[in-house]
Amino acid sequence: LIMGPLLVAATVVVGLLTHGAAQLLAALGTVAAGLGVSAGVSATLSVLAPYAFPDSTNPFAVGGGTAGLRGLLAAVGSFCALALVLPLLLFALLTHGPVAGLVVLGAGTVWGAAGLLLGTRLAGGILDRRGPEILAAVTPRR
Repeated sequence: LIMGPLLVAATVVVGLLTHGAAQLLAALGTVAAGLGVSAGVSATLSVLAPYAFPDSTNPFAVGGGTAGLRGLLAAVGSFCALALVLPLLLFALLTHGPVAGLVVLGAGTVWGAAGLLLGTRLAGGILDRRGPEILAAVTPRR
């Protein structure tokens, strides 16, 4: 909810500043797909590989020995989201014109919504089955 409007605004501004208004619809479709799929992948990864944050009053504390795991999960999530959005991205890059832009916008919106719904449904099922185990994994050690 926070990133959606920011990404749309940034896409429109960059598209207008770079004189790429003709590709604006395709760019917005790609952004919608990327946002939805990334959120779905993140939801799924968060229940597949949970980790505890450090027990600290400092909200910016990064200790706890999970830096490697966090970095690996970020890389895996990024590559999974890229792989899932790649077909739409290639279509957007290979086609041009207003009709193709509308197709990419519609397909990207549906693609992103499907990725978000599928990812959260999958994550919810895993969370239902492994709830106590995940809660124990994310609880800070004392």
